[in-house]
Amino acid sequence: MAEQKPIIGITNGDINGVGLEIILKTLSDHRIMEFCSPVIYSSARTVSFHRKAINLANLNYTQI
Repeated sequence: MAEQKPIIGITNGDINGVGLEIILKTLSDHRIMEFCSPVIYSSARTVSFHRKAINLANLNYTQI
């Protein structure tokens, strides 16, 4: 049976802080996906704003 990767929940904290920038920059390294399935708890609008602000347009994500 294949081993499942852990699902890691991450909150962005203060939306005016640097937390979401650090999260997005970390997740832009695709090697992270080899170890876990990250879930960011934040509004899609906030993630989109920060993604554009730090020029990570190529970072793909799915909002639920």
